[in-house]
Amino acid sequence: MLYNSDTANKTIKNLQAEIDLILNNENRNRTYTCGVSETPHAPEYSFSNTQERLTRLRGKIAKLRHAVNRFNLTTKIELLPLTGSEEDVLNTLASALEMPSIRSRPATTPDAMLIQNAVKILMRIDASGISDDVYTTISTLYGLISNWHDSIRKYYLPMFEKIEPADNEEAEENKAISRWFLEYLNQDSGLFAATTDIRESIARLEMEKGAVTVDEALHRMSVLHREKQRLYEMIQIPEMTRARGYGGREADFVYRNFDSCEVEREYDRVSQALMGLQQSINIVNLMKTFEVDI
Repeated sequence: MLYNSDTANKTIKNLQAEIDLILNNENRNRTYTCGVSETPHAPEYSFSNTQERLTRLRGKIAKLRHAVNRFNLTTKIELLPLTGSEEDVLNTLASALEMPSIRSRPATTPDAMLIQNAVKILMRIDASGISDDVYTTISTLYGLISNWHDSIRKYYLPMFEKIEPADNEEAEENKAISRWFLEYLNQDSGLFAATTDIRESIARLEMEKGAVTVDEALHRMSVLHREKQRLYEMIQIPEMTRARGYGGREADFVYRNFDSCEVEREYDRVSQALMGLQQSINIVNLMKTFEVDI
């Protein structure tokens, strides 16, 4: 039977509620009281039937929990989804990198040309349907521009060149992009060396907001929850409070030893990160399914 993570967890709760009901009934009916002169009226109870039902329900819960754990350990989510139009993706990257120049049209710097051409390759591969995999991700973008194991020549360009262009204009643009990347790989051109900084920036972004498993995302959420609580407690600390000195003694004061504005900014950042993680987890928990034989 197909489940998503949300329905699987709800099913586990329902099964556990059924187990609790069975155990409550057992506690009530496994003994009964009868006077010496009274005719005994034993309540309906069967140990073997109860044990059989408990074993069956607990087995279902075990299978569902295992399936959810396996799902969490193997399913990846994008912390910075690159979705929408080409302009949307470039805007997302420019905002995340704090580099508005990479979305300028026409591209006038090697950094902008590299990112814009790479995004075109990945998005057009996805749009073509020649692969079931999703290519427009932070991790794949970094892999492409870094040319892991000569992947541009061996993998990305051959796949890109198989795409059927929508019109003559796109066909000419695709050829120009392929030529640009061949020039990018030519050491004499200096393009690869000139784009070192943008590759390092994408590498940092990939480490911070690349694909992670649901399990890792849940762990990050736990850390962020604790961090948010810590920051909230710091925000509540006033600039100055009177500590002691009542009854004629000289007053002592406790002073805040940090910039409250800095803490508030970090609190807002952590809150946004926490909300983004929760939204990403919610989406994958509702959209992706897995098979459980129960």
